[in-house]
Amino acid sequence: MFLDSEMNYDSKAQLESFNFKLEIAGLSARVTGTRYDTEFACIAQVGDMTQTMALDGEVSRYLGDSLRPFTHLKGLRIGQTWRLRLIDPIALLRGSSVEFTTRLVKVVARETIEHGGEKVDCFRIETDGAVAWSNDAGQVLRQEVQVPLLGRWVITDEPFDDAKRLKAKKSMMTLRESRVGIVSGGGD
Repeated sequence: MFLDSEMNYDSKAQLESFNFKLEIAGLSARVTGTRYDTEFACIAQVGDMTQTMALDGEVSRYLGDSLRPFTHLKGLRIGQTWRLRLIDPIALLRGSSVEFTTRLVKVVARETIEHGGEKVDCFRIETDGAVAWSNDAGQVLRQEVQVPLLGRWVITDEPFDDAKRLKAKKSMMTLRESRVGIVSGGGD
């Protein structure tokens, strides 16, 4: 399974567009959204099905995906709460509709974690099914997410490695090509 999520922000840290892609052996799913004034125009493609919808831009202020709910959390304080709107890529696989869920998020404590061989003082952030640790700069260093059907995922922030990303994208393309071959009856 390959999940690729891109979120693009303007100079004021306002979400301008997003793109979630999910590839598995039997199915491809993609949800894109582009801001137009106060709303996002969204297109969801699951296999051969295409669905369009509009999302309130204010509600989409905190948008993530349920496999990696947090991206950057600057300016945190203990006791802070907000609502996080999540796209559920797993729901795309169970049905042919796009599902967004809203979860209450709370900054509950300061904790020291080990990251990159060093001890780092972080904020602990909790929501239903996920816990994350963010440093003072807002960088989410670690997340633990309970994913339906897949179990507990631990996501650790690592330095960007272009060679590894290209290798993963090539593997995703191979998966996609093998699926097309299966559907069309082709192959060797």
